[in-house]
Amino acid sequence: MTTLDTKAWRDLRRLSGQLVAVALVMACGVAMVVMAWSMLHSLALTQAAYYADARFADVFVHLERAPDVIGRRLARLPGIARLDTRVVEDGTLDLPDSQAASTPTIGRFISLPNRGPDGLHQLHIVKGRFPDPARRSEAVVSEGFALAHRLAPGDSFHAILNGRRTRLDLVGIATSPEYVYTIRTGDLFPNDRSFGIVWIDRRALAAAFDMEDAFNDVIATLAPGARLDEVCRALDRELDRYGSLSAFGREFQPSHRYLTNELRELRNMGLVAPIVFLAVTAILMHLVLSRLVGTQRGQIATLAAFGYTPREIGCHFLKLAAAVVAVGATLGVAGGWLLGQQLTAIYSGFFRFPLLRFEVDRGVVAFSVAIAAAAALLGIVQAVGRAMAVKPAAAMQPEPPARYRPAIIERLGLSAAVPLALRMVIRHLERRPVATALSIVGIAMGAGVMVLGMFVGDAVRDLGDFQFTQVQRFDRAVTLVEPAAARALREFARLPGVTAVEPFRAVSATITCGHRQRREEILGLAEAGSLFRIIDRHGRVHSPRRDGLIVSAKLAELLGAKPGDTLEVDVLELRRPKARLRIAGTIDDMVGTSAYLHIDTLRRLLGEGDTVSGAFLAVDAARAADLDRRLADTPHVAGFVARDVQLRTFRDTIARTLLRMRSVNTLFAAVIACGVVATTARQSVAERARDLASLRVLGFTRGEVSAIMLGEQALLTLAAVPLGLLLGLGFVIVTSWGYDTELFRIPVVVH
Repeated sequence: MTTLDTKAWRDLRRLSGQLVAVALVMACGVAMVVMAWSMLHSLALTQAAYYADARFADVFVHLERAPDVIGRRLARLPGIARLDTRVVEDGTLDLPDSQAASTPTIGRFISLPNRGPDGLHQLHIVKGRFPDPARRSEAVVSEGFALAHRLAPGDSFHAILNGRRTRLDLVGIATSPEYVYTIRTGDLFPNDRSFGIVWIDRRALAAAFDMEDAFNDVIATLAPGARLDEVCRALDRELDRYGSLSAFGREFQPSHRYLTNELRELRNMGLVAPIVFLAVTAILMHLVLSRLVGTQRGQIATLAAFGYTPREIGCHFLKLAAAVVAVGATLGVAGGWLLGQQLTAIYSGFFRFPLLRFEVDRGVVAFSVAIAAAAALLGIVQAVGRAMAVKPAAAMQPEPPARYRPAIIERLGLSAAVPLALRMVIRHLERRPVATALSIVGIAMGAGVMVLGMFVGDAVRDLGDFQFTQVQRFDRAVTLVEPAAARALREFARLPGVTAVEPFRAVSATITCGHRQRREEILGLAEAGSLFRIIDRHGRVHSPRRDGLIVSAKLAELLGAKPGDTLEVDVLELRRPKARLRIAGTIDDMVGTSAYLHIDTLRRLLGEGDTVSGAFLAVDAARAADLDRRLADTPHVAGFVARDVQLRTFRDTIARTLLRMRSVNTLFAAVIACGVVATTARQSVAERARDLASLRVLGFTRGEVSAIMLGEQALLTLAAVPLGLLLGLGFVIVTSWGYDTELFRIPVVVH
C-alpha cells in the first residue's frame, strides 16, 4: 500500500460522516433509476412474452350478429394470419349473499377460446382446470374477480343470461391477455367486486343469446407485412351489413391502452426524480472535497515537495470519490431492488399476468452507476483541479487570514438590534457565497422532493373529487341494450327511489382531421343538464352545442385540430352516417378524450327521433338498493354505473398505491436534507476549529459557541425552505407533463 493509499484510508475514516451522507443521497438517485427502469423493463418483457404465448390479437371488431359462414370467409382475407370468431355478451352474476357486492355484479361472458395451435387469446389457468366440452355448465372466471369474491374451483353461482337464470359450476381461475387490466367501460379504475370475466362453452352462451351458428365478436392477428388500416377496412366491408362497430387495432384495446399508459408513466418517473438526487450528490461532493482541499493545503504541498506529481495527487482525491460512488451505487442497487419488489406487489393487484417478476436489468445498473459517477465527477472536478494546481512554496506558507468586512445588517445600520452571535454567523456566510448558496440549494432540494412526493396524492384526490362531484353528479348511469324511444325515461322515473332523470345518446365514431384519426365516443347531452356536466378543470361549465362538437383539449391535440376546424365524423353503428362537424370549442378536462354534442343534433345526424342510449339518475340513497335490484332484473338494461362505488374504488386505490410511495418520498427527502445539513455542519466545524477555540479562550461558553454553529444551520435552512417550495412547484410542473396522457391529466396541485 502506497503512502497516498494510507492517506486515503485515513481521510475516509476522518470524513466518514460526510461521505456516508453523500453516499446515501447518491443511493436514493440510483435506487429510483434502478426501480423505475428495471420495472419498465420487467413489465415490457412480461407483456411481450405473454402476448406472444397467448397469441394476443392485433385486430378487434364487435358486431350485432353474423352467421358462422361469414367467419370462414373473413379468415381468408388478405393480411390476416389467424382469425377467431366469438360470442361476447354482458350479464348479471347472482353470487351467494355472503359473497355478493353491495351493488349487482356484472359479468362479461366470453365463449371459450379455441385451444388448437392457431387459437387466439389462450387462457392461462391459475387454479383448477379447463372446462370439459361435454359439460356446458362449467365456467372459468378471471383471477381478480375470483380473489375479490373468494371463489375457488368447486363453487357454483348463477348468472342472468338474456333474462334466463343459469347455474354455472366454477372449475378454473384464469388470466387472459385481453384482460390484463380488467376495467369496465366508464370506470376510472378496475373494480373486481362489481365486474368480472366469465368464460363458458360457446354452445351454451350461443343458446342463451340466440347465437346458434353465429358470432358477434372477431379477433385476428396480422400476417407479416400486412397493414392494419387495410385489414380493418376489409373487415368493415364484410361486416357492415351485420351491425359492425368498425374494426380497430390493439392500440385502442382498453387493457392494452392502460398498460401502455403505465409504462409511459414509469418512464417519466425514471427521468425526473433521479435528476434531483444526483444534482444534490454533485453539490455535496463539491462541498466536501473543496473544503478538504482547502484544509489540506499544507499536506498537498508536502506531497508535491516529496516528488508526487499533480496527476498522482489528483488521483488520490478521485479515489475518495470512487469510494463514495461504490458505496452509494451498492446501496442504491439494493434499495432499487427492494423498491421494485414493493412496486411489483402493487402492480400485481392491477395487472393480471401469469407471472410478474421484478428483475434488475444489468444495463440499467450500469447506466445508473455511470450517471452517479458522472454526478460525483462533476462535483469534484473543480476541487481536484485546485489540488493539482497547488504550488509547494506558496502552500507551505500559512493560509492568509480571511478578509472580514461589515455584514449587510451592519451596513444597513442594524447592528445594535442584532446579537453578536448572529452577526458572526451572517459574516461567515457572506464570506463564502458559493458554498453558502450550494448548501441552501441542497437543503431546498430536500424540501422540493417532499413537495413532489405529496403532490401525486393531492392531485389524484383532487382529480377524483373533480370527476365524481363536479362532472358526474348522478347517482346511477344506466345504459340500454339498444337505443330506445324517450318514453324509456318515464319508465326510469317510475323506478323506486328515482328523483330525477336526464337522457343521453352515445355513439362510437371515427373522427378524422387531415391524416390523423381517432376512434371516440360522441356523447349527446340535453341542454342545461345538471347530473352530468361538461366542465373544465378551472370550474367553468359548458353547455352542449347545436352548431358543433365540444372536445377535450387533449383530443384536439391528438387530432392536430383547433376550434373552428372541421372534422370528418363516421358513425360506427346503424346506417353508419357520415358528417362534417366543426369544433365549436375545447375544454381542458382531466379524464379521457371526450367529444360532446347537443342530443338533438346527434339524433338528426343519426336520422332518428327522440331516441336515448340511457339515462343519468338521481336516487334517494335510502332506496338505492331496491333500485339496483330492479335495474339488474330489467332485460333491456345492459348495465349501470354507481357513482358512489366508483368513488369508493377510486379512493381505495389511491390509499393502496400512494401511501407506500409517499413514505418512500418522505424518506428520500429526509436523506437529502439531513445529508446536506450534516455535511455543511461538519465541514464548518472542521474549517473553523481555530476560530471556535479562540472564542472559548475569549470567554464564550460551550452553549454560546454551539449557538453560533447551530444558528448558521438554522439560517441556511430558513433560507432554503422558501426556495425548496418553489423548486417543488417546478418539480410538480415537470412531473405533471409526464402524466399528461390521453387517459388522465394530473392537475398541478400543491396544498
